[in-house]
Amino acid sequence: MDIQDPYNMGTGDPESTIGVTFPSGHREYISGVITDIGSMGDDTDSTQTVKDLIRVQEDAGDGAFIESVTHRAEESLGITRTEALDRIEDLQAKGEIYEANEDHYRTT
Repeated sequence: MDIQDPYNMGTGDPESTIGVTFPSGHREYISGVITDIGSMGDDTDSTQTVKDLIRVQEDAGDGAFIESVTHRAEESLGITRTEALDRIEDLQAKGEIYEANEDHYRTT
């Protein structure tokens, strides 16, 4: 699906019109207020940065302590504790980190 905003380029003006082209070639236009334009890379970027936080802290003893990682993620990345825990879970599921000891993580 191809999404375009040829008229107001995401200005949020009430008269913004977005053109949507579907894989079939069918095109529709949607009018409305654009309130948020995010980036597909946001989660990926913060996940990589959480991994970097773990890497920096893992050399201290048993690995990077989960509470320290989430606290630093809140402070430096501006994400919530829950979001940081989600990123940690994603990294663990991908095999990029592992739980070395209870509540302590290391990168692979």
